[in-house]
Amino acid sequence: MQEDAQETYLRGKKKVEMLMDKIMPVALLGFLGWIGIEVTQLKTDTAVVAQKVTENHRMLSVLWDDFIKEKRNDHLAWFNGETSE
Repeated sequence: MQEDAQETYLRGKKKVEMLMDKIMPVALLGFLGWIGIEVTQLKTDTAVVAQKVTENHRMLSVLWDDFIKEKRNDHLAWFNGETSE
């Protein structure tokens, strides 16, 4: 009776080892593939953000130049003396 239990245990252990020999490489390849996909997605997202930052810089540099020009004039309104009479 004890020999049957031990044989069953050993057979079960061999089956688990056989499954692990088949499952582990597949799981490892799947994990590495997932990492590759995520890195590619990260690079794509970074490129999109970099492009948006460049566009915003171009737009804001024009606004900033206008602001600096107005600041030099101390935000004074220019009045024409003839029309204000």
